[in-house]
Amino acid sequence: MDINRMVLILIKNLVDMGFKPGRTQLQKYGYFMLERFDSRSIHTPYYYGPFSTEVEQSVHDLVSLGLVNESFELIPELDTVEYPGRKYQYALTAKGEKVSQKILDENRAECEKVEAMVKNLVELVGKYPQRLINAAKIHYILKSHKLRKNPSPEELRNCARDYGWKIRLESVENGIEFLRKAGFLSPQSIA
Repeated sequence: MDINRMVLILIKNLVDMGFKPGRTQLQKYGYFMLERFDSRSIHTPYYYGPFSTEVEQSVHDLVSLGLVNESFELIPELDTVEYPGRKYQYALTAKGEKVSQKILDENRAECEKVEAMVKNLVELVGKYPQRLINAAKIHYILKSHKLRKNPSPEELRNCARDYGWKIRLESVENGIEFLRKAGFLSPQSIA
């Protein structure tokens, strides 16, 4: 399944679960989705964790094609001259619903795997979206850094600084547990 179809199905799954996904959410769910289903994806470190221009471009394409509606609300306390304080949200249009249903019908097995993974991640995130961000950061560090086998949470926190990420030790430990429960780490892979 190509990236545009995956992102469309991701948005559908999140909306069907009652969410109004924003840019950061789509980037982090997209990160894990691509890590699981498309190992060729490229992510770079960004303020909120790993960032994919592929996911960003896909969302833009889906909006341009009229499959996804992009809305935003202004956040006055974040609004500056250099950066408009906006919170973006995405939902499927009627056309997007039809296309996503066609994708589901034609790729049932693949879409069920994506849906199962998204449901699992949503359950692990709970009411705390920062969990997803921290888990993505920890996973990115483990994948990108040349670390000794079974690095400690303290070592991972120190590596996070290389990317300009500040993560509390407790958040690193929670991110490790998140990754284990989500099936991205084996139980013995971290000290």
